[in-house]
Amino acid sequence: MVSCSVVCSSLMEELCGKEYGLQVHSVFHQAANFSSPIGFVTVLAPQKGVQPFSAVLKHPYSFEDMPKRGLRIGEKGIFRNEEKLFSFEGAESRSLKLGHRPSWKAESPERLLAFLRHYKEKGLVEMAFGGQGSIYAEFLAPRLKRFRTAARQKEEGQLIESAWQMAGCGVGLTPSSDDLLCGYLAGIWPAWPQELVRRVANRAAARTNDISRALLCQAGTGRFSWDVLQVLCCMEEECTDGQLGSALEKVASFGSSSGCDFLTGLYFGIQDALESSINKKI
Repeated sequence: MVSCSVVCSSLMEELCGKEYGLQVHSVFHQAANFSSPIGFVTVLAPQKGVQPFSAVLKHPYSFEDMPKRGLRIGEKGIFRNEEKLFSFEGAESRSLKLGHRPSWKAESPERLLAFLRHYKEKGLVEMAFGGQGSIYAEFLAPRLKRFRTAARQKEEGQLIESAWQMAGCGVGLTPSSDDLLCGYLAGIWPAWPQELVRRVANRAAARTNDISRALLCQAGTGRFSWDVLQVLCCMEEECTDGQLGSALEKVASFGSSSGCDFLTGLYFGIQDALESSINKKI
């Protein structure tokens, strides 16, 4: 048995007094993903940032050797038949819910752009600088433009349909366009009604793979990884360039380009949220 150090509080709330069967979805060197009746559940290696509906282990575990059958999850942990594989008991329960509407600073987009300048060749980052050199950026650029135009003009039907048209574009476990959309939703959170955020996320989720679908649906309810929440906190509050840079680096390191794609979407989302705020005052 391996104990967990941190567990997402929303997962613990779902598990209170209940048990559910688990199916192994995918296994990697530092993570295992499970399908369940309450959604996608992830177990992460030590030192990883906790994500929505995930638990982080205290000690290393060989996920490749994990049994595939007879698994279930409850408030005490994950079991194989009567054997406890991962224990939630004594773990910190951490909220990953964006519980308020951030108040972005006018300089926030430029600070993000200054950081992304070092990653212009990674994923969709070039789009933040008006570039369309990759096949995916070229495909997404007009779709992102329609998406943002619909957002500014408050054409909700077109906005939701544009999100669907963008979803699932790119390679990898989480296609780049989905990471960008998750970032955008985090940035636009102060400007949109929560129901609209949810509808946009769910519409995009319907057109992508299981892992991206889970991330989009969680983003639609305002749930993001702990590392992402630290970036949002730095963007909103007073912090040094060093503190912000350190937080951004952690997110930028996600996957092959997932973190940089998320930050690119965050850049556009914050831009549009600030513009919306200005327009409301006119």
